[in-house]
Amino acid sequence: MSDNNIFGGNIIRIKYHDKEKNEFPFEDGHIICIIVGSSGSGKSTLVCQLLPKIKCRAILICSLIIDNPVYDSIQEYCKINKIRYDFASNPSEATDAIENLSEEFPDEYKIVIYDDFSQATKNQNNAYAKVINMSSMMLRNLKWHTFLITQDYINVNTLTRNNCNHLVMFKLNNKFGVHSVVKDLENLTSVDSEVFKFLYRKYLRIPHSFLFCTEKHIYLHTSGDNKRLSKVIVENDSSDGDSYDSDVNDYNDNAKMYKKYIKNIIEESDLDRYIDKIKKNDKKTSYAEMIRYIKYLSNDNNININDLIKVIGSKYGIQI
Repeated sequence: MSDNNIFGGNIIRIKYHDKEKNEFPFEDGHIICIIVGSSGSGKSTLVCQLLPKIKCRAILICSLIIDNPVYDSIQEYCKINKIRYDFASNPSEATDAIENLSEEFPDEYKIVIYDDFSQATKNQNNAYAKVINMSSMMLRNLKWHTFLITQDYINVNTLTRNNCNHLVMFKLNNKFGVHSVVKDLENLTSVDSEVFKFLYRKYLRIPHSFLFCTEKHIYLHTSGDNKRLSKVIVENDSSDGDSYDSDVNDYNDNAKMYKKYIKNIIEESDLDRYIDKIKKNDKKTSYAEMIRYIKYLSNDNNININDLIKVIGSKYGIQI
């Protein structure tokens, strides 16, 4: 992908990541990585792709779900590569496993993965939160990398969020969660949160797409893009006052992906309600309401309004 956008006084350039073999660009040193996204977005699959990029001697999975095919894949990977594998289903087992592996491999890096390992609470006195807090504060000194996988970012405790140095964002179902993630991305990268909102609207609504962010860099992966990472470069725009490109030129280079993006927006919208009102009520009034709503969808989601109208007309069999 290669694309330039102008948004809010910034030029956002998106270029293919130049690392060989599409290696994920982890920063050097201790890793605390939060991976957030809705169910089925691709979080666990991504973890399987990330693990071979990190040299380690042991992998510990902490999860309330025991039977997960992804864990079987990770266990098989550990067996093939002679990496110690362990699993914990509650805070007590997790604490014991961390202590044992720390003693067994004191001078080698280990990985702990918390997969929705919580009781849906931000209370830091909660037993689950205490274990995760330990990873944030203490385990870096014991050569542990930490991965936290979650669907509910709002309930990730503040200590872990503040210590996170890698953050991966998939599509979320919770708007408050989106707001929280983009604010933390702003703190992590020092890039305006509005830029992340723009990237989210334009790209992450495509299934299995994600942002991979570190303290120094921002990367984007879009599904169907040959599984490649693209680097996001944000620069100040010298032409003051320009707005972002409402035609979404990069999607015009890939009409199939662009159309899929528009269909996803329509599926998530309230258009059905307006169509029903046209069929049942005063068509003139309802039609005007629908046009206003379509204009809102176009502006809010960075879609050319003519392209949006064309897809809506095809879907509902109406002429607008």
